Amino acid sequence: MKKIYKILSLLIFFTLVGLNLYFYIRGFVLSNEMNVFEKKAQQLKIENRELAKKVSAFDSMQYASSMAAEMNFTAKILPIYFENLKYALNR
Repeated sequence: MKKIYKILSLLIFFTLVGLNLYFYIRGFVLSNEMNVFEKKAQQLKIENRELAKKVSAFDSMQYASSMAAEMNFTAKILPIYFENLKYALNR
């Protein structure tokens, strides 16, 4: 009877040691994957900042005026006001 308990306790001990080793190695693998994802996230943040700067440059009035000058748009348009009745009424 003591021999069965001894074998059973050794079996449980080695099983727990094996599981502990498995989880320890798995933790290292997950840690490495997390580092890779963090590096990718940092690269995406940097790329996002650069793209945001480009978008803000395209959205600026200075860019619009430089493109208008480049395309020879020199005449300024006059706004149409709907206060005049000729635009509001079709007669």
